[in-house]
Amino acid sequence: MQKSLFSEPDGSSIYQSVKNDPRSSQFKQDLEALWKKFSPYASPDFLKNFRNDDGKFDSLLWEMQLGAKLLDKKFELIKNQSDDQPDLCVFHKGRRIWLECALPTRGNPCSEDYLEPHPVNGNVYFVDMDKNILRCTSVISTKMVQHQRWLKEKICEEHEPFIIAIHGKYLDIGMRDDFLPDVCRAVYPVGDFQARFTDPTSEITTGYTHQITIKKSNGSDVSKETFTNPENAHVTGILYAKGNSDILRAAYIPNVYATNEIDFPLNPFFQVCNVSLIDNEVRLELDS
Repeated sequence: MQKSLFSEPDGSSIYQSVKNDPRSSQFKQDLEALWKKFSPYASPDFLKNFRNDDGKFDSLLWEMQLGAKLLDKKFELIKNQSDDQPDLCVFHKGRRIWLECALPTRGNPCSEDYLEPHPVNGNVYFVDMDKNILRCTSVISTKMVQHQRWLKEKICEEHEPFIIAIHGKYLDIGMRDDFLPDVCRAVYPVGDFQARFTDPTSEITTGYTHQITIKKSNGSDVSKETFTNPENAHVTGILYAKGNSDILRAAYIPNVYATNEIDFPLNPFFQVCNVSLIDNEVRLELDS
């Protein structure tokens, strides 16, 4: 018999807040509906961690939201048999497709790289895009190392696609219809969008600056060329999302060097960035 998410009397502070606060009643109902869909595919320790670990609550919620959304889109999920494997597994045309979920935090409040929460009163505020991208590069690097271990231990196979699915709950990285998703900056040397003209009567040209590294507060450089390095061909791409399961907006950024590409179109479900390699030059554009 399926257990309710909130059937246990005790749990973490977040769990208790959602369970007992009357203001969270609708949110709790929404989570129970998600759990009803997703529970047959969840890992053995999902419920225990969801109820008892504040540090995992948001990331597990993202895993559940994405799993439910994939089921809504008629993808076939395979039950997660262990916590030591990628979070989600889609079965398509006889091949497993792995998705590992990540939800970057704001970082250490004592660090100069910490992302300050932005105001919610409608005031204008400055977005430090480099700090936001650093939060993404950090989780991408961690997940790539995890995947290499899973490959070594034969949990995943080299021919099976592996996608890192990032939720930007705490990030100011958005998506717009007519521009490349800002999260491209985490894996490709894409800088700021700019418009150029020589005088008021000349034709305006637009494009993106070239930026291969981001400098951390300690002075060290972090590479933005993860997907222009063939050594990282084991990662198929990244999925970046904002919002919840009802209003989820997501963009897919493929790895131009991936050796384990997915074999079905994602553009019916997500915004897709097309990437090509022409004369050793990587070109990115939105799928029309």
